[in-house]
Amino acid sequence: MTNARLPGWVSQLFAAVFASLLGTVPATGKDLAPYDFTTFFDITRLVKIDLKLATADWDKMRVQHRPLVKTLRTDIPPSDQTSPFDYVPAQLTINGIEIGKVAIRKKGFVGSLDHERPSLKIQLSRYKKKKFAGLETLTLNNNR
Repeated sequence: MTNARLPGWVSQLFAAVFASLLGTVPATGKDLAPYDFTTFFDITRLVKIDLKLATADWDKMRVQHRPLVKTLRTDIPPSDQTSPFDYVPAQLTINGIEIGKVAIRKKGFVGSLDHERPSLKIQLSRYKKKKFAGLETLTLNNNR
């Protein structure tokens, strides 16, 4: 077996691409929180979250559902299942800090499927890269 060498220009191209990848920093959004993750989740603090969205979007989102049989399926990985839940735009404020436009959807597991008080997933960066206390996604459970 012989050792094949790459032409010089291929080696140089590979080295240039590799070097540029080392210097690449993933795109991150601005963190809008005046405090860190630990402070945000401090159990001695109450967090006030205000969501504003169109009534039609709320009515559409809150009644979306997945049959219980599909929710509990184990033969198809969750990543391969199509989601019956659509994201809708909303305006978010956390503790008086205007976050701006975010995307929300129904969370979608058994206790989350309540039509009156669904659990919600909030994607902060769906429309514009941003974070809050280091997070790009928030989950609001309905305690049911």
